[in-house]
Amino acid sequence: MLDEFETCYYLNNFFGYGNWDSEFWFVGIEEGGGDEFALVNDKITSFHNNGYSHESLLDIYDFQVNNINPPNDQIALNFIADLNDNRWVPLQQYWSKKIKILLGVNGYPIDNESIRIFQAHHWGRITSKIKHAVIELMPLPSPRTNDWLYNHWTAHFTGQHVPHLDTRLTYMNLYCNNRIDLLRNKIQKYRPKMIVFSGKTNYQYYNQITDTIENDWDNVLIGKFEASFYCNDGTLYVKTTAPNTRGLTNQYWDTIIAEIINRLKLCVSKKRKVSNSADKKKPKSPNILIPEKEIKNHLPLLIEIAEDSFGDNDKAIFLEEFVPPGGKVPTPKAENFSKKDLQSCAYYAGAGIDIQPILKFGDYISDFIYVSVGITKIQLIEGIEHCIKLANQNLINSSIKILNISDFKITDIEHKPENRLVSSLPDYFEEHQHRNYFENFSQFYNKRDDYNLKFDIELNIGGIIRQIRLIHITGEALATYDVIFRKQQIAPKMFISIQTGRIEIPNNFSNRMFELSATRPKIWLRGKWNYRLFDETMHNQVFSTEGIYNRRIGEYDYWDANFNYQIDGVTNPENDYRTVKAFGEDSVWKYPNGYQVILKNEGIIINKNLGLYFERKDYYHSVKRHFELTRMDEIYQEFLNSDE
Repeated sequence: MLDEFETCYYLNNFFGYGNWDSEFWFVGIEEGGGDEFALVNDKITSFHNNGYSHESLLDIYDFQVNNINPPNDQIALNFIADLNDNRWVPLQQYWSKKIKILLGVNGYPIDNESIRIFQAHHWGRITSKIKHAVIELMPLPSPRTNDWLYNHWTAHFTGQHVPHLDTRLTYMNLYCNNRIDLLRNKIQKYRPKMIVFSGKTNYQYYNQITDTIENDWDNVLIGKFEASFYCNDGTLYVKTTAPNTRGLTNQYWDTIIAEIINRLKLCVSKKRKVSNSADKKKPKSPNILIPEKEIKNHLPLLIEIAEDSFGDNDKAIFLEEFVPPGGKVPTPKAENFSKKDLQSCAYYAGAGIDIQPILKFGDYISDFIYVSVGITKIQLIEGIEHCIKLANQNLINSSIKILNISDFKITDIEHKPENRLVSSLPDYFEEHQHRNYFENFSQFYNKRDDYNLKFDIELNIGGIIRQIRLIHITGEALATYDVIFRKQQIAPKMFISIQTGRIEIPNNFSNRMFELSATRPKIWLRGKWNYRLFDETMHNQVFSTEGIYNRRIGEYDYWDANFNYQIDGVTNPENDYRTVKAFGEDSVWKYPNGYQVILKNEGIIINKNLGLYFERKDYYHSVKRHFELTRMDEIYQEFLNSDE
């Protein structure tokens, strides 16, 4: 029986294996396994009965083999062995990469046989020849982060409901913050030389442990994957992709080892400096007021503003000297994405890997801002590369290719940092709408992978070369839109919402959002899944012409959003295709006010003043271009000279 007291004790005290007092720590989100109730129950009971606590880490062999009855067979028989047992063991997928780092950084051979021997006899051992710590942020083992068996086990085996194990989210909310605080205290006490975090989907927790934001980290792109480094007070922190990620090569781990060796030399010499008032630098031309009541709730934002403004100046100095009552902070200037760029761009809410806007509108829009959650950086890069590859097979006399992929900071977009103090209830939401909206998307936030990327893309349209910038921002789309558009009283040229199931319904809350905005997009492109995923009611809701955007000006029946790319191992060709329609305000698009031209033979609508055109009805799976933007003036003049 899963004893509730013993379980709570385990949840607050189990942290892993090895030695706290060591120079090399490896931190993961949780142990694997955990798919058999009996083994988990025995593990929890043994931990409690032996009086273990977080004051000491465990010896993995002693705990998994000697103290659990029966032994944890998966660990005991497969991956570790008694010191006198020289039998061959297979490499454990997660451990072997961490062991490779540990051996490589310490100058030992990193061939598979050396890793195998260390895994069998030294990994997670108190007596290891290289003292280290194998730490789990969360205590309960689980086969996969998407699985949660404990709610079923408590009901089935104990006959009672245990609320704190109801869901993974409840469990994380109740225990994660306390464990992060305890882990931070351990870091302060033992001052390890290096801490390696693994698993990009867990970056938000690792940033909490290190008291950092993403911009603090130095990101190194290794092939398609990334590793991040941060040095503070003599400890080098490293964030790596999960070792079981498809496509990782030895080069990735070899590069990380080399980076660690080089960075450790610099990092260990950087101990915390005690500053004096003579060294403090005053800010120049302060112009942003941060209300005192906001300080506590927005420290990460304030630290980010401090670093944007003052570079390497001590964050503690900034917070102490400049934030208390009436503290003012200079506005950092965006160098890469101005307000003018924002007003000419296309903004895509919940974009994922959909490159169709670039293919269809890239001849008159150069900048695209995609905002999504629930997709990792690896999935985004691989997905876009996949879509581009298949798109090129369908393009005639045209092509698209990625020139460069780089990290992108939100501060590269021109806006005031205080804009990021977003209201808890935006003005366009009713309370019940706001609650329903975030309940709908909560599943994606659990898989959040914090990153911002810039893709430099070359689009060749019949020999005409267009340079495209695609910016991907990890975040909630409406809050991000508020920050960089509505609060600056500007709007993008095009607003796109195709696959959220909420934003593209005008009468839900979106019409009100645009009504309350100082300026509005010229085009609202919205759509829904084809086939039977939504019923006719949804069709009528999404494509309603009620409200501000009351004129339909274009239609795309086979909008191929994913090119059958698998995200999280799920694919369904029917789900790829969307029905998409473009809407505008009647006063802007209505003929004969001189704004609109309809080419009846070619099925195209042109708005020369806005520099936009749309297919009135596009049935094609691939991109079918009738003309390029360079011919718009010519075609417009032909129309004026015609008999129509």
